[in-house]
Amino acid sequence: MITSKRIRKTIVSLISVVISYLVANIVRFGYDRPIDPRNMLTEQGGIFLFISFLFVLLVYPFDKPHSGNRAILRHFKDSVVVNITALSIFVVFIYISHTSSSVSRGFFIWFFLVNCVVMFLAYRFLKLVKKDYEQTHKKMAVVFADYDDVLTVMHNIVRYGADDVQIKAIIVDKNNNYELYRIDYDEKGHSKISEFDKDYNEFIKREIVDYALIAAASPGNTKTQNLIKLFESMGVPCLINYYNFDIVDFGVRPYNYGMISTIEVAPRFFYEWELMLKRVIDIIGGIVGCILCVIIGLFVAPAIVIEDGFPFIFKQTRVGKNGRFFDFYKFRSMFRDAEERKKDLMKNNEMNGLMFKMENDPRITKVGKFIRKTSLDEFPQFFSILKGDMSLVGTRPPTVDEYNKYSNHHKRRLSLKPGLTGMWQVSGRSNITDFEEIVKLDCYYIDNWSIILDIKILIMTVVVVFTGKGSK
Repeated sequence: MITSKRIRKTIVSLISVVISYLVANIVRFGYDRPIDPRNMLTEQGGIFLFISFLFVLLVYPFDKPHSGNRAILRHFKDSVVVNITALSIFVVFIYISHTSSSVSRGFFIWFFLVNCVVMFLAYRFLKLVKKDYEQTHKKMAVVFADYDDVLTVMHNIVRYGADDVQIKAIIVDKNNNYELYRIDYDEKGHSKISEFDKDYNEFIKREIVDYALIAAASPGNTKTQNLIKLFESMGVPCLINYYNFDIVDFGVRPYNYGMISTIEVAPRFFYEWELMLKRVIDIIGGIVGCILCVIIGLFVAPAIVIEDGFPFIFKQTRVGKNGRFFDFYKFRSMFRDAEERKKDLMKNNEMNGLMFKMENDPRITKVGKFIRKTSLDEFPQFFSILKGDMSLVGTRPPTVDEYNKYSNHHKRRLSLKPGLTGMWQVSGRSNITDFEEIVKLDCYYIDNWSIILDIKILIMTVVVVFTGKGSK
C-alpha cells in the first residue's frame, strides 16, 4: 500500500537526486559547463530519468522506521546501502545497454558519493520537520486494555507507538467492569495517571478523541464489540492489534501505529493525501477570502458601528474536529446583548433539537439583516479556514452549549473539520428545522466525502447565496 509517508520519502529522494546531479556536474566539469535542459531529450537525459526511477523503487524496500539513539547511524547506513544498490544496478544497466561510452564514469561516481550524503541529510531534515509538526499537532487517543496487561500495553505504546499521538486516558477491563483513568502530562512530557472516572461514555463524548487503541486479549467478545460500536457511533476510528475477530459493519484496513502493527476499524477512512489536497484548496480559498473580507469590512464595519457601536466582529467559542475548541468569527449581525436575550426567546425556537433559529429574530440589527441575507457576515470565517480550524466545506460548528447536549451519535458530525458551507446550507439552510435531519446530512457528507463533492457544494453555495434560497 502506498502511504503518505512513502510519498514524502519518494519526493525527498527525487529532490536529493536532482541536487546531487547538479553538485556532481559542478565538481566533475566545473562552472564552465552549464547544464542544458535540452539534454533531458538525449541519451544523457534518459540515463538521468532511469536513475531517478531507480531511487523511487529503492525507497520501498529500505523504508523501515528507526528510533532511539542509533537512528542517525541507521539512516546513514540505509542511505549508503540504497546508493550502493543503485550504483550496482546502474553499472549492469549501462553494460547491457551498451551506453558506457557516453557515460562519464567520474561524474557518476561523484554523483553517487554526493547522493549518499544529500539523501541522508534530506531524510534527517524530513524527520526533524515531521517530529516538530507532530509535537505541535498531536492526535489524542484513548487506550482500552485488560487489567492484567495494562503495564505491558502502556510500555509498548510509549516505546513503539507513534510520536504524533498523545494518550489522554486508558479504559481498563477489570472483571468485566470498565474503569477509565485520565492521564496528565508535565512540561517535560512525562505522563502520570491523575484521576479515576466511572463514566467513560461521557468522557469519550466530551473530550478530544481522535483514535481509540484497542489492546484487549479478546477483541471479539460482545462487550468489547459494543465498545468499538460506541466509538464508531461517534466517528472515532479504532486501531486494533489483533485479527481474530469479525466486524462486518465497519471498514477495516492495516495501519502502522508507530512500529506497532494494528488494523484500523472505522465507518469511513480518510487518506492523508486526500486531506492534504483538501487543505491546499482551503489555504488558496482562505487567502482569497481573507482579502475579500478586508475589502468588505471597509464598508460593513462602519455600518455596524454606526448602528450599534463596537465591536463589529462577533467572536464565539465553537467546537471543531473531534471536540477541539476554537474561536469563531463573523461580522456582528445582532445587538450586543443577543446572547442574554436568547434565553427569553427559546420558546420561539423553530428548530427541533439542539440548535436555535426563529423567524424575524428581534436580536438582528438592520445592518445584520442585510449582511445575513447576502451572507457577507460569514467572511471573517476565512481567517479560521486559513488558520486551519475550519475548512471551506464541512459540517456546521456547534456552540459549546449545543455540544454539551450532544448524544453519542451527534459527535460523529465532528469527525471532519467544520466548514464555512456544507450539505445543510445548500439543502435549504434555514428551511430545515429538524436537527436530526441536519445530522443525517452531515453524516452523508462524511461518508461520501470527496474533493469533487466539495467542489459541487461550493458551486451550489454560490447559487444559494445569489438566489437567497433558505437564507435568513
